[in-house]
Amino acid sequence: MWEGFGQSVVIARGDLGELTAFHNVCQHRGARIVPSPGHACELVCPWHGFVYDLTGRVTTIPRRALFDPALVAGLAAPAVAVAERDGFVWINLDAGARPLDGELGSLGAELAGYGMGAWRLVGAAAWPIAVNWKAVVDAFSEDYHADETHAATIHGGLRFDETTWTLFPPHSMMVTPIRGMAVTADHRRTAYCHYTAFPTTVASCFPQHAQVMSIVPDDVDHTELRVWVVAERGDERFDARMDAGFDHFASIAAEDVAVLEEVGATRRSIAHRRNILGRAEQRVELFHRVLDERLV
Repeated sequence: MWEGFGQSVVIARGDLGELTAFHNVCQHRGARIVPSPGHACELVCPWHGFVYDLTGRVTTIPRRALFDPALVAGLAAPAVAVAERDGFVWINLDAGARPLDGELGSLGAELAGYGMGAWRLVGAAAWPIAVNWKAVVDAFSEDYHADETHAATIHGGLRFDETTWTLFPPHSMMVTPIRGMAVTADHRRTAYCHYTAFPTTVASCFPQHAQVMSIVPDDVDHTELRVWVVAERGDERFDARMDAGFDHFASIAAEDVAVLEEVGATRRSIAHRRNILGRAEQRVELFHRVLDERLV
């Protein structure tokens, strides 16, 4: 089950491994069909007992004769677009959205090169932030803030002054060399690479581990940052190092969250009317330009 944007979605896997997704809302009178993740062959609404299969189709209506047949013929919860790629499940609330590969474009090939589908989940965490969701996307679209915000946690391992940026609208990426390593033709193997998949997915990738983030608006001025840390499967020593590194990542993320709370604190200020963006923030500019174009 997935919830966000004020929506609740059932994501189900069938006997053959196929994925389906549909809105977790009973079509009878609007109750949530299931309250939490679990395992089942069918789903039963707790209010009046309407039964749904794993595609969202209503298969049983108690005392069906009470209803006008035309109202319940073919009754089903609205579908949600779903796809599985590189170890992650992606959804789009627009059931008619174009296929994921077409939406990701060049970014899809970049992410596929890591082989994350074979990696393991190291840990997951979520942070509520009292700020608009766009500010969270902005924060994770540049590294200009790193020297100040992360002075206590990032100690010179990344050469931020050598960062390069690539824009492939609506998505973008930046590549930052790792100290002591020369960037090769396959930057994924020798550099820190950071990707934004428009509008709300971020992947912060090192050669052998990554943090994948989903930025989920809960309200106009409230956002939840959800993060999964994944890593290659290695020997016992490598796995232990990755496990220990999760706490370090959490401390870095907490610094970002603290700054974003300060951004949220001025959201009604009459003194801030525009952002002044430098070259290191060109991915922020792209994000807002694409957003404006799509909202027209």
